[in-house]
Amino acid sequence: MIDNLNKMKLDEQMEGTKLDEETIDQAIGSVVGEDGTLPGGMDPDRLKDLVGNPEIMTMMMNPKFQDIMNATMTDGPEANQAKMKHDPEFAEMMEKLNDLIGPS
Repeated sequence: MIDNLNKMKLDEQMEGTKLDEETIDQAIGSVVGEDGTLPGGMDPDRLKDLVGNPEIMTMMMNPKFQDIMNATMTDGPEANQAKMKHDPEFAEMMEKLNDLIGPS
């Protein structure tokens, strides 16, 4: 899903258009579980906030940031704790993410 959102953002930039809310909702809705959350327990509205933030979308194009999102969606936010201890760039991205949207 992260790759799909990145592709849509790139297409948006190339075509000079803006992603509409319905397209974003469809992309996010395609992976929402029966419990109403995304894999890893992330709230779909939280991801929608991420996608709507230009700073976050720029970060999402970084493979390391994609690792953060994929780990969170696969194993929950605690999956990133060990990585933060051993990778300063990863920790900085998590800090930036938390500053922008609040802790997961």
